[in-house]
Amino acid sequence: MCERQRRPGLTLALGTSLLVTLIMAGIVLSSAAQAAGEMEQERIVLACTPWKNPETLRKVHAPLLQYLESRLGKKVVFHVAKDYEELAARIKARAVDVGMFSSNAYVQAMKNIPGLQYLASIRKKNAFGEIIDNYRGYVFVRTDSSIHTLDDLKGKTFGFTDPQSSSGYLYPRLLLQKKGINPETDFKRVFMLKKHDKVLKAVLEGSVDAGACYDDAFREMDFNNPGMLRIVAKTPEIPFDAYAAAPHIGADMVKALQKALLGYGDYPERTPDVLGSPHSYVVRSDSFYDVVREAEKSLQ
Repeated sequence: MCERQRRPGLTLALGTSLLVTLIMAGIVLSSAAQAAGEMEQERIVLACTPWKNPETLRKVHAPLLQYLESRLGKKVVFHVAKDYEELAARIKARAVDVGMFSSNAYVQAMKNIPGLQYLASIRKKNAFGEIIDNYRGYVFVRTDSSIHTLDDLKGKTFGFTDPQSSSGYLYPRLLLQKKGINPETDFKRVFMLKKHDKVLKAVLEGSVDAGACYDDAFREMDFNNPGMLRIVAKTPEIPFDAYAAAPHIGADMVKALQKALLGYGDYPERTPDVLGSPHSYVVRSDSFYDVVREAEKSLQ
């Protein structure tokens, strides 16, 4: 019997075709597995930093967690990180799926966490019933303090929250800078107290002479301790907090989260419009926070 000789060109073409087919099949299977893995993810971990005490934060966000569970069909777990550094570390380690960031912390996170995905921004209702997108930081003192202007702060002790805080650090620092005041050289001592309520209590108790916090925190403390605190200066408007999905969250889940957050304003069981609670959410572009980036650039 005479064996038929194979043509080299035909063999090469068949081999190449088979290789391409296998690669394409692998890509399809990988994509399918990734999508399936995303859909099979048993829970979503939502985390924030302690701008209020953890128990209050859990109470304020409980309706949101219930709402998201009903919309996503997944368990939603709430975690309060000790600070912005821990929140970023947990996102990088895939221990947190969605982070809640103050505007400056969001800007820093977008620089330091490649692939972080903007989801939505908080909206709140003010005392006049208006839905607002911005807030302010306050520099404040005890009512009986001899401090009446920013210039009077020289030689005094001062409490900030965290270097990544917008209202508790960045914007108040800019107010001081415009007055030619450098906290490191012009203040007697500077304290980083992490939480807004700790700054408020420190000033109220006389542990520090003055401090910085966000407007709602001041109003709440003033409501509980009427006439004890006085505002020295207010910052320009600051964009409200941003929610961002971790890099490991797929596109389908990002869309589902955005859609769910957009509907929260109509949720009948949502948190009443109390101090600190979100009224609703809006999806904007990342450029909404460019004003914060410009503020950061201005800080020397």
